[in-house]
Amino acid sequence: TGIQVMKIDVATVSAVVDTTGCGDVFAAGFIVHFLRTRDFPTSYKFANKVAGLKCGFHGFDSLANVLSLDPINSNIRTR
Repeated sequence: TGIQVMKIDVATVSAVVDTTGCGDVFAAGFIVHFLRTRDFPTSYKFANKVAGLKCGFHGFDSLANVLSLDPINSNIRTR
């Protein structure tokens, strides 16, 4: 009926410091990537990795330092 199921591995994090807002970071990462690429699997993987990176520090201020200004061209691999 047009439903496709796919398995996407979770992001591996070295240490969980603060999980506050990780769901918001996931949602924002998915929306931004999907609106630019229209590619569901890579958008999901990108959002998963960005949220995983967010777990590594307190708050949100450091998130801009982890990602480039253009998340599509950042060092986060989605494939």
